[in-house]
Amino acid sequence: MHPEQFFSATYREARQGFLDACLSCGARVDEHLHPRTGRDGEVLATDVARLGPDDAGRVFMTMSATHGVEGFCGSGVQTGALASGLYDERDDDVAVVLIHAINPFGFSWLRRVTHENIDLNRNHVDHDQPYTTNEGYEELKDALCPPSWTAESRAACRAAMESYRERLGDMALQGAISAGQHSQPQGLFYGGGGHAAALHRPPAGCTRPPRRFPRLPHRTGSLWSR
Repeated sequence: MHPEQFFSATYREARQGFLDACLSCGARVDEHLHPRTGRDGEVLATDVARLGPDDAGRVFMTMSATHGVEGFCGSGVQTGALASGLYDERDDDVAVVLIHAINPFGFSWLRRVTHENIDLNRNHVDHDQPYTTNEGYEELKDALCPPSWTAESRAACRAAMESYRERLGDMALQGAISAGQHSQPQGLFYGGGGHAAALHRPPAGCTRPPRRFPRLPHRTGSLWSR
């Protein structure tokens, strides 16, 4: 068994591999269809698989594709774990839940965000309370997201970021750009104006809250160069 066999080149292929692995190991799967279609016209869905009793006191959950394009890594890990029998030996009071492609739109379309342009990591806030204003983003928003992406606008963007960095430092610039914002729906790192549709996925089974509920989101991080 070679690990590379669990990793796919497209969302469609990744989803099929995951569902095949679920079938082979007897996992129950709940399908949550997405309203949009994929890059190749395929059906998009978040598939929630479960091994173990619905009333388990201990539940281990894994999740892939929080930032859609990360799904290529996370899906491979989830599929490989099922296919290799990693979860076959469990105590009677333990269940495993695998949420495959929480953001299938971003997975298929090779994007970080959902179809609503929401960054899911910036959406996990109390939407009943006023949002915190990202003052740095408000200052830089026109430079970061100009009406057209030309050589001139790119130069203006770089100049604005460099000026901000010189005044306030590297960490302030990073926070201004990537800490998240709720005022510009078409902007970068948008946290949404309410709960993202992707976060309303009911768990498979689960008749009572578990005593212990460790979660493992499969993430890839980023590589930056200067």
